[in-house]
Amino acid sequence: MQNTTTGLVPSKKARTHVNPYYSLWTYSCQELEWAGPLPSTTHTKISHHILPVFYHHFGCVVPSYAALHVIAKLAQPAKPSKEPVIPVLDIGSGNGYWTYMLRNFPITDISGAKELDVRPIDNQLSEYRVSWVRDTIKQDGQAYLKQHDNGKGCVLLLVYPQATGNFTGPILTAFEGDTIVVAGTQNGNGFTAFQDIVVDDWVEKNLPAFGLTLRMPLPSFAGKDEALFVFQRRKV
Repeated sequence: MQNTTTGLVPSKKARTHVNPYYSLWTYSCQELEWAGPLPSTTHTKISHHILPVFYHHFGCVVPSYAALHVIAKLAQPAKPSKEPVIPVLDIGSGNGYWTYMLRNFPITDISGAKELDVRPIDNQLSEYRVSWVRDTIKQDGQAYLKQHDNGKGCVLLLVYPQATGNFTGPILTAFEGDTIVVAGTQNGNGFTAFQDIVVDDWVEKNLPAFGLTLRMPLPSFAGKDEALFVFQRRKV
């Protein structure tokens, strides 16, 4: 795990929170038979028969305690007693599971922390899925940023941003805040963000004002390699 930002990872103490996606992911790893890698599964399109169930109920990537802690920490103001919490814009929030988990994160685990302000934003094109929050802002992400000062003073959260279409690049380019968090693949399989380049390489090439300050592994299904990326605006 690469970490050049201090204070993001919690100290070694008892940490518990309710995370049904993580619990079921753990069960699937321990008890269920994976489809591969075997010669007989060369043409298998889905690496596990339970994946569609997970995707429908929770989304495409599992949030861990450590990842949620990092986001919660990034959303805290520099001077907790004087400044408001930094809003987290969960653009492309899907069914809102990450928003739900952040809103229910045990904030008392962070000394002096304030309750999070997480705003789920999604065009809601996909209707066949479980909804974890009831207040999703039904709007295109680019349009939302344009109407809200391009995200200045906010944290941008992109959870498993689609690699097809024209979503990730325009959102990252339009954002004018100081912190970007992306949860997606890191092995160049083209599942998230961009089909031909991993997100950290894209940011390095196209957003020189931002630097990668944290890469944290996330719980991954077979054939995938998920991670949480944190990019922060470089200090001039």
